[in-house]
Amino acid sequence: MAGTIEGRDGPKWPARRILTELMEPVERRAVAERMLKHGGVELLNSLAEAARFRRQTLERMPNERLLRKLESLMLDPRLEPALHTGLAEYHLNERSLLMAAFLDSWGISHEKGHISAKEVTPPSPEAALEAIEELGEQFPMRGVMTYFATAGLLMGGEDSRWRESLWPIVESFVRESGDEEQCAEMHSVSQPGDEGRAFGADAESTRLDSFTTLDRVLIRQIDASLSGIEGSLSIDEVTDLVEEVIQLNAERHRSYYHRGFLRALLGDEVDFDASERSGHRRGWLLSGRVMALARRLEWEKLASLYDERRAAIEELLAPEGKAPIPRYVSSARKQIFHALWETGRRSEAIASLDPRVVAALGEGFVYRLRKDGTKLLRERRPAEATQCFDLVRRAITRFLPAEEALPPEFLAELDRRRAQCLRSLGRFAEAQKEFERLLGAAETRERGPLLVDVGLAVGRFRSLTDVKAPRDREDVPGMLERLEKGMRLYREALGVEGQRTNAHYVLGVLAMLEERFEAAVHHLELAYLGAGERSVDYMQGGLYDQIRLYHALCILLSLDESRLGYAVDLLESVHERLPTTSWPEWLVRRASEVVELGTSDSIRLMRFFVGAMPRVADLHLRNGVHLERVPELESRLVRRAQASERSLENRFQDLDCLVKHRIRQGRHDDACASLDAIELLGRKSKECRAKLLAALRDSTYAPAWSEQEMMSLRALLLEMDGELEQAGSVLLNLVYQHASREEWDEAIGLAERIAGYGAAAHGACEDARRRVESEVARRVEEEAATGPIESADPVRILFVGGNETQARYDEEVRGRLRERFGSLEVEFEHTGWGSNWGRYLEDMQPRLERCHGIVIMHFIRTQLGRSLRRKAGDLQLPWGACTGHGRDAMVGSIERLAKRILEERE
Repeated sequence: MAGTIEGRDGPKWPARRILTELMEPVERRAVAERMLKHGGVELLNSLAEAARFRRQTLERMPNERLLRKLESLMLDPRLEPALHTGLAEYHLNERSLLMAAFLDSWGISHEKGHISAKEVTPPSPEAALEAIEELGEQFPMRGVMTYFATAGLLMGGEDSRWRESLWPIVESFVRESGDEEQCAEMHSVSQPGDEGRAFGADAESTRLDSFTTLDRVLIRQIDASLSGIEGSLSIDEVTDLVEEVIQLNAERHRSYYHRGFLRALLGDEVDFDASERSGHRRGWLLSGRVMALARRLEWEKLASLYDERRAAIEELLAPEGKAPIPRYVSSARKQIFHALWETGRRSEAIASLDPRVVAALGEGFVYRLRKDGTKLLRERRPAEATQCFDLVRRAITRFLPAEEALPPEFLAELDRRRAQCLRSLGRFAEAQKEFERLLGAAETRERGPLLVDVGLAVGRFRSLTDVKAPRDREDVPGMLERLEKGMRLYREALGVEGQRTNAHYVLGVLAMLEERFEAAVHHLELAYLGAGERSVDYMQGGLYDQIRLYHALCILLSLDESRLGYAVDLLESVHERLPTTSWPEWLVRRASEVVELGTSDSIRLMRFFVGAMPRVADLHLRNGVHLERVPELESRLVRRAQASERSLENRFQDLDCLVKHRIRQGRHDDACASLDAIELLGRKSKECRAKLLAALRDSTYAPAWSEQEMMSLRALLLEMDGELEQAGSVLLNLVYQHASREEWDEAIGLAERIAGYGAAAHGACEDARRRVESEVARRVEEEAATGPIESADPVRILFVGGNETQARYDEEVRGRLRERFGSLEVEFEHTGWGSNWGRYLEDMQPRLERCHGIVIMHFIRTQLGRSLRRKAGDLQLPWGACTGHGRDAMVGSIERLAKRILEERE
């Protein structure tokens, strides 16, 4: 391309022109997606104004329909700010490699293409040209020009030197590429006030052959009247004008086009069977209506018109013999094709075209059909793609004039796509034979992709996208076997000049499945760079994102910590378009092991998994570092610990991790809530009980639970396992602690409990009894001397704890207490070990409010005991402990608390 640079008053590249002249339909859709994602309320408001819809209507639209609406109106001036944002986000996400390469070449500091510095020196025109010469082989030139035009637009608002350096280069490229006329046509599509027009649809209405200055004036008048432009004719006046032109010359058939065009835009019906019996007149009338509906993007109405009047359309718009096809026929056919295509009737759309019509529409439409067929192929619709390619082939070989012959490379590419259709249909032998025929006549640079095509046919792959990690790991050997069949061809493809992206991709997947992850990273990175040069092609069918996904996973699997952040960036970008349901979860699970590194990037990766693949995140929920730094993991861990379908042992481990995390954060009440669930699991499962006993022995749960609480629970659990000697040793330590603090009531109860173990704990029992024997004897003497205790006011005691064993003692305990206390009233609440202790606490509230004291038995859920002690403090009620489990322990604990209450009354 020439290196001339135009001056300050040179070309202009606003966003609308960038979109229409430099970007393909797939790219424009990607920009629209970015606009929708980042536009927010402001975008919806502007879109509602442009579409003349209520914003609430747009908010209720399905996302795909809303996106189509935005695509059709994105050139409206009211959407200009959102369009700028869409272009910026598109380049930062889809063209980041290209941007980074040019910014590096110009020495501009950036982060993945994003310039953060406030002051940046723009590249000079010479530097821009040198960068193109240096990097032109790496990236498609049209993509480079799109970036240059966008950079001039967005950066030029702050510094005009960006525009002065880059825009003239873009202008030169458009002029020298031979696309200037086509671009000008597309640029004329949507001007202010042209809401609802499609790319290229309206251009046909002013380019029909044999249209004269009069026709163009009529169309402009119709436009002005319908848009309400000041000074234009009224609707009645422009209608009268059209009818007068028709009456002035009955032989001027093309005037009927304007009648059909205007009435369709006004929403009026047209009678095709009226007085105009001439086929050409009716054909022009029909063509005008078709073009008007196309102009408004009313594809469904146009498709309905085709359905309702198909016979008339076929008659009026059919080629006649060998005569040249009138432009109104080919143009109307083209828009009917668009209508059927846009309403999802792809096969009917192709069938609606005649090879002669395709040839008459010219080279541009032939290229478009080949592109449409390729898109169908990548969408896994090979039958329709074959239909499309066959139509193009017939149009070229039979009806395209010799002077318009297409270049050999076009035909070679067309035949390659037809062979790929055979392969996609499962006709592998036929496809292989055709690929080998093409390979024999191919130029050197075309051999690489063809060699890969042959290899895929040999391995019985319907498409390159089918080369992937299987969903189930057990299917990996079968995939490797199929890949090995074409290995020679893939390696040979790497050795020839030209495009090697496909070969690198296949070899990268092969290395990944063979667990040669460093080699896989090498191949997949080259495949990613190559696909980035033609991202529009590789995006169709999801192959581009599949390459990026595998590249990211292999970086993780190679344990390259320096590139972990880059891999996370790729995964986040891929997740926007490629559903995680199609990801090989078994491979992702293995790759996710790097989150255990605990670095900032691994935390980002964990956050990604929480949002995108929760089941993978669940593998690492017990990582304390992640629980600290990713708060949303805690709620997932809580839910998983409560899942009844999981084993008790797994739930115990989740709760254990949760408790330690909450203790580290100083959230002791929350930790106790989890400890309550742990205690229940310890009672249900011997394996869980062993783990809980070990944790209690090591004081793991301090300070959420006190030392006495842990020792008491430990003794209870040992009793359950019949380890009475060990239980006695634990209780003996508690006896010593209570005795040292002269808490004789608790010490006596524990000593009696140890004695109840019998010979198994004889040694420990003797020692305990010696420590409390004198205190017990003293109390017995005092009770004998005092006799029965009377009180004017009754004493009400609530005894809480124990199970059905203790419940059998209730009446006997009451009887013995009546012998000593004439006015003592006792109520019992035997809670057992159930998990629903919260209900017990709630039901006990009225009884707690009317009693004078509470006895809390050690045979109770630890958390219920804590809650009762807290409740007693709130109500200012004295409380005592029953550390034994027999009738005497119950009587003694109640009696001691009653005496204390009476003493406090005095």
